[in-house]
Amino acid sequence: EAMATGLPAVVSNEGGIPEIITDGETGLIVETEDSNALSEGIARLARDSGLRRKLGTTARHQAFSKNGPAVYCKNLLTLHNDVTTKNGLTPTVPSACSKESVLTAAGAET
Repeated sequence: EAMATGLPAVVSNEGGIPEIITDGETGLIVETEDSNALSEGIARLARDSGLRRKLGTTARHQAFSKNGPAVYCKNLLTLHNDVTTKNGLTPTVPSACSKESVLTAAGAET
């Protein structure tokens, strides 16, 4: 959610987080349970508006290119078409993937 709003995150290298955040590109990754590294990462972003802006812009772009409304709808349509076809039904476009819904979800005016 932070990425989608253009906010760079300071996160730990625990679990699947490093699969989402790229250190130095979309946020900052610190060692798990290292409170000093966490506070330094936060302070670094607070001090460096250029870095904050760069990471935030890249994070937002990545969030929408990998998980945005168009990607969601493509995946939903593929699943919907597979299920309906396998069950002998005619595929239709779910209302969540109408042009208006996608534009609204993307923050554009319809």
